[in-house]
Amino acid sequence: MAENADDVKESDFGENFVNHPSILAIHNAQRHAPEQFSFHHTNMVLVEEMLKHMDTCKACGYDMLLPRLIKDSASAIAKPLTVLFNCSIDQSRYPASWKMGQITPLFKKDDELNKAN
Repeated sequence: MAENADDVKESDFGENFVNHPSILAIHNAQRHAPEQFSFHHTNMVLVEEMLKHMDTCKACGYDMLLPRLIKDSASAIAKPLTVLFNCSIDQSRYPASWKMGQITPLFKKDDELNKAN
């Protein structure tokens, strides 16, 4: 589907992708309206509540942890996750693995063997 797309390398955009167009757009937007985009610390109660309401019918993520396992261990993992989230907010950084996503193209119409469809 994306065979003509180039691989994105950190060296193409500087350390931590600081020169990537999307990062530059965020910094530019923050300069014009700094109060419109900000993160606030979370607390253990909120994290635990979110974990307890996870949909256990979903598949594992890249960490290969079952949603059922995360939901059932919510009270045990809420505190370390809260610390991790708040440190990430304080440092304005987050692990590269949090940026990963899985994209599944869906066939829409016409010839299903044509990769453009």
